[in-house]
Amino acid sequence: MVDAFVGLIRGKPAATEAPPLERVAGTDALCAGMVLARDLVTRDGVLLLARDYILDDLLIRQIRDYEQSEGATLKVHLVER
Repeated sequence: MVDAFVGLIRGKPAATEAPPLERVAGTDALCAGMVLARDLVTRDGVLLLARDYILDDLLIRQIRDYEQSEGATLKVHLVER
């Protein structure tokens, strides 16, 4: 915090970490090992999976089953690597 203040006084912007790049995909494009860039929520706002969750085959199958049973189309925000 002090470094940021001193940098501000000297006219230097504080160093900030860039947010990770992300892409949006449908459930048909999901693969094990992909990481969620944002929370996965239903259209009613119910949390299904939290940001930074690493997908595995079982979870992908459950997400697709949920999508089919609800007749919804989920868009999944993934960390771009």
